[in-house]
Amino acid sequence: VLPPLDDLLPLLDEIWQSRILTNRGPMVERLEAALGAHLGVEHVSLVANASLGLVLALRHLGITGEVVTTPFSFAASGHAIRWAGAEPVFADIDPATLGLDPAAAAARITPRTRAILAVHCYGIPCDTAGLAALAAAHGIPVIYDAAHAFGITTPAGPLCAAGELSVLSLQVFNSSEGGAVIARARAAKEAIDRLANFGILDETSIPDTGLNGKMSELHAAVGLALLPHIGAAIAARAERARAYDAALRGIAGLRPLKVPA
Repeated sequence: VLPPLDDLLPLLDEIWQSRILTNRGPMVERLEAALGAHLGVEHVSLVANASLGLVLALRHLGITGEVVTTPFSFAASGHAIRWAGAEPVFADIDPATLGLDPAAAAARITPRTRAILAVHCYGIPCDTAGLAALAAAHGIPVIYDAAHAFGITTPAGPLCAAGELSVLSLQVFNSSEGGAVIARARAAKEAIDRLANFGILDETSIPDTGLNGKMSELHAAVGLALLPHIGAAIAARAERARAYDAALRGIAGLRPLKVPA
């Protein structure tokens, strides 16, 4: 999905006038605030992409050892665990949601397990209550790869607010390239922001080992220009999905996913 050029050009002109292209400039701050309001969450950290967002989330929580996760996902989910210095341990999925099955995950937990990383596959929510109960029983956090879950709400609230941290990939709603880490607390957001900027606290202090995970002003401008139009874009995609379901329904061997309201 591309934003209308008439909406994007004034934002690019603002960037040229400001002479700020990166390093958490005003466009990034504006997009974080706009996304927080749109998604119904308070603490949004924009990053260069969701893969880096997952690495930053795991590093912020100090996750080492084993992480129980799903094999039914894009490669980035397992790769992020490895990049963070931990080991992915795969457990089976629930065939109804395609998300990590809490019972299967429970069978893979060992004394070395330090976290659960689950994926809301195709935007269909995982059993968040079941995974939360499992994590609480073992004193470990749940992190969500919410790459497909932009804007999805459940009776419990915004889906991206589930878990200790949740990572969005800006795909359908996009900034041409980007991701976002959703945190529960302000301190966690500030830590993620710091880790995404080489661990720098101020001009003389670098207390953390970070990396360069910042989003540029140009990417944030694309997101700001697209956000007012994303509802119509998602509705159009939903209509196409319904057409596919109708055309494929009744074919032997195919089972369309039941998408919750």
